[in-house]
Order: sequence, then C-alpha cells, then structure tokens
Amino acid sequence: MQVRDNQFKKDVIWNAISSTTNGMINMIISFFVINFVGSDVGGIFGFGFSTLGQQVFILSYFGIRIFQVIDISYKYDFETYRKHRLMTFALSVLFVLCYVFSYLKLGIYDSDKCIMLILICLFKAIEGIFDVYECELQRKHKLYLACQFNFARVVISTVALLSSMYMLGKLGTYGIIISLIIFIVIQIIFGCIFLFTKKSYFVVESKLTDETGEQKLKLKRLTIEVLPIFLATFLDFWIFSLPKYALDIFTDNHTVGIFTILFMPATLMYLFVNFFLRPYLSTLADYEKENNIEGFNKVSKRMYFISLGIAIAGFVSVVTIGKPVLSLIDMFTAYRYSSVLEVSIPLLLLIILGGLIYSLVNVRYSILAIKNKQKPMLYCYIACLVIGIIIAWQLVMRFEMYGAAFAFILTMLILLGMLFMVK
Repeated sequence: MQVRDNQFKKDVIWNAISSTTNGMINMIISFFVINFVGSDVGGIFGFGFSTLGQQVFILSYFGIRIFQVIDISYKYDFETYRKHRLMTFALSVLFVLCYVFSYLKLGIYDSDKCIMLILICLFKAIEGIFDVYECELQRKHKLYLACQFNFARVVISTVALLSSMYMLGKLGTYGIIISLIIFIVIQIIFGCIFLFTKKSYFVVESKLTDETGEQKLKLKRLTIEVLPIFLATFLDFWIFSLPKYALDIFTDNHTVGIFTILFMPATLMYLFVNFFLRPYLSTLADYEKENNIEGFNKVSKRMYFISLGIAIAGFVSVVTIGKPVLSLIDMFTAYRYSSVLEVSIPLLLLIILGGLIYSLVNVRYSILAIKNKQKPMLYCYIACLVIGIIIAWQLVMRFEMYGAAFAFILTMLILLGMLFMVK
C-alpha cells in the first residue's frame, strides 16, 4: 500500500510539473516571439500553437489517450496502438495541408502565414506520435516517467526555438522558418534518445503478422471503437476554440494575438483541470470495471469539486491581480499590445467565466467516456458545434473580441447542459 501511495504521489508531482510547463509554454513562446519578430507574427504563433496546432495534435493522437490508459486488460497490445498512431499522424498532416491551402486560396492567409502554420502544426502532429509512448507508460503505472519525458522534450525544444529565433529573427521570414525547422528536429532527436533508454517498457507482446490479416483487423476494430471518442474530443476542442477561429477569419493577426493572450487563463484552467483529473482516470476505470458504483460516484464528485475549485481560484486571481499582470505583459511585450489594457479586465473576466463552465464540461466528458457513453456524447457535440459556429460568427462580426468572449460563454453553457442530459 505504501509503495502504491508513493507511486501516486510521484505521478501527481510530475504530472503537475509537466502540465504546468505545457500550460505556460504557449504563453512564453508567444511573448518572446512578439519581442523578437513583432506582434503580427506573434499572433500567428499564438493561434498556431494554442488553437490550430492543438486541433492537429488531437487528430494525430485520435482521442485514444483515455482509451489506451484505461485499457488495463490489454484488449489491444502496444504495437496496435503504435501502428494506429502512425496512420492518424499521416491523417493529421493531410488535414493541416488541406486547411491551410484552402484558406490561402480563399485569400484569408498569405503564403508566409501558411508556411509558419504548417511547420507549427507538424511539430504538434509529431507530439501525437510521442503521446502513444507516454500513454503506454501510464498504462503500465509509470505516469511519472511519461511526464518527465514530456517536460524535458518540451523545455529543450522550446529553448532551441527561442534561441534560434533570437539569432535568426533579423532574417525575417526565412529566419522564422529555419527556427521552426530546428524546433522540430530537436524534438525528434531528443524524443528518440529518451524512448531508446526506456525501450523495455515498449516490448511488443503480439506476434501477429499482416499476412494473417489479424493485425489489420485489430487496427480496424480499434478505429471503429475509438472513433466516437475521437470525434467527441476533436469537436470538444473545436467548440472550445470557436471564438479564436472566428477571430482568425474576421479580424487581423494583431487582434488574434491579443485575444490569444487574454484567452491563456482559460487554456491554463483546461490544462490544470486535465492534470488533476489524469491520475484519477485509472482509478475511475477500475471502479467502473468492478461495478463499484459508490467508489465511482465518490471519485466523480471529487473531480467536480477539484475542477470547480481551480476555476474559482482563476476567477478570483483575475479580479485581484489581473490588472498588474496585464501591465507586466504590456511592459514585457515592449508595448506592442498597449491596447490590451483598454479592454482587458472585463473581457478577461468573461473569458474566465467561460473557462469555469468548460472545466465542468471537461470533467463530465471524462466520466461519460469511461462509462462508454460515446455515441450520446457525439450527438451533443455535433449539435453544439453547429449552434456554436452560428453564435461565434454572428457575435464576432459585430463585436469582435467581446463577441468572441460572449460566444464562448454561451456555447459552453449549451454544451454543459447537453452533456448532463446524457445518463
């Protein structure tokens, strides 16, 4: 029991470190990029990393994270998950190419923005490949190792990006492109070295060959089984990001950059809630497998309270220290975002309110996924997406950033209500 408790504490600590780093890294990159190459490019980076790139990451890992982690009976071996991830990686690359070139053809993007977004999204797609190894470590109750890997990989590749951009930023677009290529290469090299040192955890249990067709059959079954989870996850983040997608279409890069910075607290809440929930997922899956209703409900309530506590703490923080923090942001970004302070605090409070609602959505999603309610969830997400697009486009066209904030709140309320209707 003591060994298990120590393991849990180690998992929680490293999960906190890794998730905090992931939450802060987008903000850090955006701030430094703004200083090195200007606010317009900073807006592209902010949108690329926190929105489109994250959407591509979800497509790359195909929403399988929870499914693989809770597959404690090893219905599918690691080789099946690994091959499936390579397939979805290719799909994610195809998706971003179609998305970016469609916007280029429509005249929404220029060629420089297209190249930068493709490289940023390629980095995030490769993260999707590494994620399958992190999930396998967690499935084998080595979450702390997965978090150590994630933490080190993100920090080292980010230092490489910012260092190269500082030295090459004066070269303009070419310098930025070279920096992004270095960013990708460093991630691949470090990731491969780390995984090689931990290769004993990724032994292929299955001896099946493609000649029998059994491996292909397992890949097909896995795809069919996780498709509702993927679609729910993909649509969930799409709905979460609808205000930023609308701003990207109807406003300029500078405005997108401002809103991306102001949206960071909501994104941080999303990530913090995730890292607090992550250690409980295996426990919740065990209770569901054992049909332990009392234990399942107890852990579920704890997850709701933790999520709500994080959200309220974020709201209180904005009220108490929001203005000084935004003043520091303006100083740090060399006053390129001086207009932030003119609209910031009320707008930030609206965004935090939307983030509070979304944190509850996130908990409800995890619980329903473990209870195998994927199909009803999918119907909720499809309906909410259609409604959300209409709301976001209409409000953003009329009120820009304030419209985006109100659209965020309304859409999250609709989604939360729909998910609680699923029993």
